[in-house]
Amino acid sequence: MSSDTLTWREANRRGVIQPIQYDLVVIGSGPAGQKGAIAAAKLGKRVAMIDRGDMVGGVCIHGGTVPSKTLREAILHLTGFRHRSSTAPTTW
Repeated sequence: MSSDTLTWREANRRGVIQPIQYDLVVIGSGPAGQKGAIAAAKLGKRVAMIDRGDMVGGVCIHGGTVPSKTLREAILHLTGFRHRSSTAPTTW
């Protein structure tokens, strides 16, 4: 930590951090958290999202379902699997 960087506690003690009020605080930015936050925002609510990762999206987006489906779709595209004739034998 550089000398000009404050911890949250120190910044709060110095009065640098001002409290902000939210209507909803969502913990986790996975699909359910994103859906809840978006629904509340559409209703005009002030929403905060807390996530332990560096990027929002949760495991589903960054390491689970979505990457595996993307890989599967890329393989199907590159192999031309969807463009084969329905009568041609496949070894898939």
